Amino acid sequence: MKLTRRQFLYEGIAVALASFGTYKYLNNTEMKKAPKKPSMIISDLHCHPSRKNKLEDILDTLSNGLTGLTYVESNEDFLTYEMLTNLPQFKEIDKGIFGSITYNGKTGYVLKSQEIEDQDSIHVMALGCKEYLSESEYRDPRKAVEEIHKRGYIAQVNHPFIINSFDWARYKLINSFTEKEYKNFIELCQMADEIEIFNGHCIDLFPWFDGLPIFNRLNMAKANKLAEFLITKLPNKKGTASSDAHNELEQVHTSGIYLPDEHLCFDAIKEYIKTKNFEVHKGPISRWSFLKGAFPWLNSTLYFRDYSI
Repeated sequence: MKLTRRQFLYEGIAVALASFGTYKYLNNTEMKKAPKKPSMIISDLHCHPSRKNKLEDILDTLSNGLTGLTYVESNEDFLTYEMLTNLPQFKEIDKGIFGSITYNGKTGYVLKSQEIEDQDSIHVMALGCKEYLSESEYRDPRKAVEEIHKRGYIAQVNHPFIINSFDWARYKLINSFTEKEYKNFIELCQMADEIEIFNGHCIDLFPWFDGLPIFNRLNMAKANKLAEFLITKLPNKKGTASSDAHNELEQVHTSGIYLPDEHLCFDAIKEYIKTKNFEVHKGPISRWSFLKGAFPWLNSTLYFRDYSI
């Protein structure tokens, strides 16, 4: 069928409107780095940026605030603390776990950490870990916390109501516990030094379809609400926030906790967290940034790039 000029114009307008609507839907929130505060430093302690990002972009990001570079056994594309130690911009402060990055007149800090996410258990993070734990040896997260404390690290429960699903959706929301599971869950949360009550990746991709099973797998904002309620039942916990940045540097430092910025070292960070001397900053990421981070092939410039570090 041959289109008239008017029909072609209408088709073009319809495509443009649909494209604009899709763009606005996916870019649903303006992602901003946490604002600076006097005598405080934003600390995004749960991050998995890609080592395929341009080196200058990595340095620019890490020379601001404090970033926890969080290793996981299942992904070799994530940037880790060890990858920075030979860079001229890096200076070690606490051997093997904490250092600074100075670039373009700015100085930020990096902390070595690990997220233990074996099987379908709750994820536990070890902050300040000199040696990584073998996930297969700690399938009970309570055992992982015991070992983390034994080694002098900080133990945090990450996104307590989200676990691996090992299917197309990758993760799933915990909606219910058996009596035994709930008992073990509360024991774990009480053992940890802190609980992550806001995770920037816990967003709703399809909020209008909440209630339908397939869309529930893609709507995770409820996990943060459950974690906020959980913390009211744990008197010795304040609750932390993080971006849980995946691959995309734009996500780093959109959420985090503000720590005092004087005499930064691992022992000081540990003391601030244990004594609840921090403030929480919450900043959700956009749907489009979430998708790019979760499915790196959506960002072709990053996906097909060789490692820069």
